[in-house]
Amino acid sequence: MNMKKLISAICVSIVLSACNQQSKTAQAEEPVQSIQAADCTAPMDITVEQYLINLEQAFKTQNVSTKIHNKNIVKTDCGYDLTLVMDFGAIALKLDEQQKIRAISVGYILKTDGEKGQNLVNNAINGLHSIQAVLSLTTTDKLGESEAGKQLRQRIQSDRSNSAKRRSGRWYFI
Repeated sequence: MNMKKLISAICVSIVLSACNQQSKTAQAEEPVQSIQAADCTAPMDITVEQYLINLEQAFKTQNVSTKIHNKNIVKTDCGYDLTLVMDFGAIALKLDEQQKIRAISVGYILKTDGEKGQNLVNNAINGLHSIQAVLSLTTTDKLGESEAGKQLRQRIQSDRSNSAKRRSGRWYFI
């Protein structure tokens, strides 16, 4: 008889344990949903339309192509994801429902075929166009005329000068 009570007690504890696990799982799912809803970053104070105007003005002053080869827009929980493929690389924008920019990512095409010196120049130019794409969030100035561009130029010149002192050889300067 004691054995039956023991087995019954074990069965009851297993059932209660299983019920407890289900309630914990249900409780754990709730915060995930609220976290996902809270994952939408606050928008910046610029619409995608104004950003594209800034970008076009900045690129045109540098004779850079503003042609968009491919455009992809996807509806998300937080608004839209917009990807623009251009000559230098790609710009990915996260937008809210009012088409204000929440986030920006920029990547550029890295050339590896052809002459090494020319690749270095092309890659540097594409990289600078990427920086200009980010700066266009706040200005239509050319990269070299903006405050960030001036600081970047000073930093590059300082690094180049220090590197040249430490090494000798063939250098490509941009």
